[in-house]
Amino acid sequence: MNENKKKSYIKNYTSLMFILCLGFFVYQFFITNYDQFGIHFRFLTVWALTGALIISGLLLTERIRGNIEKYHALSSIVSVLNAVVVFLYWKFFSIDPALINAESIPWYQEYYLHVLGPFLVILDAIIINKSFQKHKQAIAGIILICILYVVWLEYIVSPLNELPLGSFAQGLPYPFLNDLQIKQRSIFYGTTIVIAVGFYLIGCILMLIYSQIIKRR
Repeated sequence: MNENKKKSYIKNYTSLMFILCLGFFVYQFFITNYDQFGIHFRFLTVWALTGALIISGLLLTERIRGNIEKYHALSSIVSVLNAVVVFLYWKFFSIDPALINAESIPWYQEYYLHVLGPFLVILDAIIINKSFQKHKQAIAGIILICILYVVWLEYIVSPLNELPLGSFAQGLPYPFLNDLQIKQRSIFYGTTIVIAVGFYLIGCILMLIYSQIIKRR
């Protein structure tokens, strides 16, 4: 494949990724519950979607201009956030969908937000942008975003919402969290941060494997 054709494919891929992100980002505002403080931004899934929209927009702009790949740290952070969303969602969904969904969501939204969207972002980060390079910045960013999300949930979202109502808490967007004591939730949050860092390391390994495969061709 010549270089111009390769660049054209990459721009088309990034355009698709951006258009889908933008469409589903806007769509959330039409289906969200405005009675709940924080609306759909209560959910980690929407944080991941927002990150995907930002990075896909930035990358598309640079690729249209013909610039070299950049935003490595941000791209890897967003891909890890999306990987965490996929992992946690399907883990709890396989046990009981009611653990994470207070209300049912349309199938196309469910599979875009928890399968296709994250897959496109992660694939770009590993194969096209080769994002897993800025290790210190990326890991620090991953940990910071996780902590900010926990603070957002525990000190803003939960006190300002009455539903969902659980055995030990209220207002946390994922029903299972409201059935956990604060100590149990703290352990869950800490474990999730460790998992997120683990996904970053997996991303580094996958990118290295892909690079070695390309070199041997």
